Amino acid sequence: MEKILQISGEGRILVLPEIAVVNFPLESLDYEYDQAIANLNQVVSNLKIIFEKHGIEEQCIRTRNFLINKQKEKDLKSGSEHFKGYRASLDISVSMVFNHTLLKNVLSDIAQEINEGEFHLRFKPSNSGKCRNEALEKAIDHAVKTASLIARKMGLTLSGIRNIDYSCSSEEILSPEFVLFLTRESDMYYANIEAEEVNVVETIDITWSIQESEEEKA
Repeated sequence: MEKILQISGEGRILVLPEIAVVNFPLESLDYEYDQAIANLNQVVSNLKIIFEKHGIEEQCIRTRNFLINKQKEKDLKSGSEHFKGYRASLDISVSMVFNHTLLKNVLSDIAQEINEGEFHLRFKPSNSGKCRNEALEKAIDHAVKTASLIARKMGLTLSGIRNIDYSCSSEEILSPEFVLFLTRESDMYYANIEAEEVNVVETIDITWSIQESEEEKA
């Protein structure tokens, strides 16, 4: 039976994110189906003008989770339901280079446009792939050094790599989330929010074949 040595390597790096990502919901209510959608689209267009004013490019703006449904209100006395209109909604995400002044100005302008809302703020590095590769290099080095140490101490000879098990993640590297509720009159206290370092971790499993000793061959 072939003898093997399997080692798990782990690499960690700390990254200070450079990009702020703001997510928030938008909605429009109208008795007319088409008008509810038109109103929502108008708000999105107005926000894109705001973002452009602050130097945020269109590829940094994303919309998702578009929905439209009927809204009804129940009469507590009669128990009957009354049609309130069509509710059109979506989530919008905007990414920008993080600095306090830009973040404050963008959120303030958004609050003026939509009146009030709940904002979800996170931070990410500008190049997640590069960060993961740096962590992966450390994981490989860790596995190789560990295997070499075990082989030397145990008097083993590693004859070659038999298998590598690694799953590359496509998920963005994101910081913990800040939740902010803002209105047109909100005090911009969030200007003092700082981006904290994010821990990036990669793991890899490497399996080496162990060469038979002369005694085992005999």
